[in-house]
Amino acid sequence: TTTTNSAPADRRNSRIGTLGRATIATVLGTRGILGLAGRTDLVSPGSDSAPFRRNDRTKFAPLCLVLAAGAAHSVRG
Repeated sequence: TTTTNSAPADRRNSRIGTLGRATIATVLGTRGILGLAGRTDLVSPGSDSAPFRRNDRTKFAPLCLVLAAGAAHSVRG
């Protein structure tokens, strides 16, 4: 049988995956914080209507924060 050493590729893929999860956690966390602050319009122009802001503060921003926490946890674990 032939064996190959895939350790360098595994480390590279692991670093890429970690970077990806950290980026996702950062983006979702930022989005969640801006949403709770009522400032989603800073990253998404036109999202400043009263109904959107209400839904953003009560549904969308908390969801983003939960997803960010999950992504952050996966970076560490």
